[in-house]
Amino acid sequence: MFINRLLLAVLFALSFNMQILFAIEKPQNPFEKPKIQNKEIINNADIDNTINNSKKPSNKIKISTDTKIKKEEFYNPKTITIATNYANNSVGKVICSLINYNQHVTGFDRVTKQTSGSTENMNKLEKGEVDFAIVPASMIFDKIQNQSNENNKFSKNYRFMLSLGDEVLNFMVNKYSKITSIDDIKGKIIDVGSKNSASYTFLQKILKQKKWTDNDFSGIEYLKFSDKIHALCSNKVDVSFIYGGIPDTRVSNITNFCEIRLISIDDELIKNISSSNYFINKEIIPGEFYLGNPIEINTLGSPTLLISSNNVEKLSAYNLANLIIDNLNTLSKIHPAFNISPLKKIADNQNQIPYHQGVKLLFQEKNLLQ
Repeated sequence: MFINRLLLAVLFALSFNMQILFAIEKPQNPFEKPKIQNKEIINNADIDNTINNSKKPSNKIKISTDTKIKKEEFYNPKTITIATNYANNSVGKVICSLINYNQHVTGFDRVTKQTSGSTENMNKLEKGEVDFAIVPASMIFDKIQNQSNENNKFSKNYRFMLSLGDEVLNFMVNKYSKITSIDDIKGKIIDVGSKNSASYTFLQKILKQKKWTDNDFSGIEYLKFSDKIHALCSNKVDVSFIYGGIPDTRVSNITNFCEIRLISIDDELIKNISSSNYFINKEIIPGEFYLGNPIEINTLGSPTLLISSNNVEKLSAYNLANLIIDNLNTLSKIHPAFNISPLKKIADNQNQIPYHQGVKLLFQEKNLLQ
């Protein structure tokens, strides 16, 4: 039984990595219409005029950047940086694979800044160390609310790019554990992941609502995924939390390795947390998604956002967003965060986060703005 589960986990991981390498569709060059004549220079005013006159859509919209470019310069790779966590199946790494495959079309390369989680992603963006970051929408909203209006450096320095699918908190215990609810974890040894992770942030909201502190547990571990499987399967920890998509390959790997139960979070707790935290919603993990878990699970989740620095050129923002939107059909087969329906949800900032101007133009072209 153990060997069979191990083989299943290995095959699952290999099939996922092969998908990332080979399953990306080649998009159409967004700058083929209108055609950019050789040596032609595009002015920054074009894009601003287009946005200001959005009520009169034109089929001859010109795309520009914050600096003047020539056609031959477009094909010289421009490096962009994306902050994403170290997990192999992270949203950021899937986007990077897409960029790499289409480098000759989009005109830019990418550099991945691997981090320990969403908090570090935001911090790197705020410090100007990266161009783009992957972050749960609820954490961005918290960041804004926790800063004074006079010193809200973060909200001034970032822009909304895309709203992707919701990711959720997975609450896992050993199959033979007596834990059946969130109340049962009090006094136990829990694993919350990195302090920079979304799982840690979501758990803090649960502790705040329950009026618990770290002292209410026998121990708290901050384990990387590579250590989670052994710790949970060998009862080194009583509980482990992972924040990710539905389904999540890390949760699949654990349930394939040993017998694990997912635990529901009770509706009243979810309601209390979501009512006082913008962008946090009740989510359902369907039954049979994970081995040995036949019933659906109630939990907390939040939309995943791609955000950018305010300094990213309009051309780069437009190109990246268009590349992702044009390949959603394939990307959704690789990561559930790209399974977006209806498509207009991808442009929904809920009037909380300022649009990047390059992306705003793209949304207007595709009629995605509400």
